[in-house]
Amino acid sequence: GILMIGAAKLGAGAMTGIDVDPVAVDITRQNLEKNGIALDRVTLGAVTLDKTPEIQYDLICANIIAQVIVSIMPDIAARLAPDGSAILSGIIEERVPAIYAALDTQNLKCIQKISREEWVAMVVCRKK
Repeated sequence: GILMIGAAKLGAGAMTGIDVDPVAVDITRQNLEKNGIALDRVTLGAVTLDKTPEIQYDLICANIIAQVIVSIMPDIAARLAPDGSAILSGIIEERVPAIYAALDTQNLKCIQKISREEWVAMVVCRKK
């Protein structure tokens, strides 16, 4: 939810948000409304990424633990537009090598890594 609010405030157009927890999806909807985000710009669903249409996104944000990011990396790659970027966060430093390995298997690369204490966020794109 917070990632969608931030994206909307920064000018994102159409947005899709998913979570496996239906309660989290409902709370996201409420928080979008509280922050003045028009819901006609938003698609929300309580699903996993592999159950969403394989449409191309300019930006994908995933704030979940590294093990989950690794497991859904093929789905992220399948949905990332050719010139798109993904922001991956919720990663602890010791899991970064697994993320790099998963990126490599999907022809993706890290273009920026941001660390704060033991937490890491990465901006990734396709290898050219």
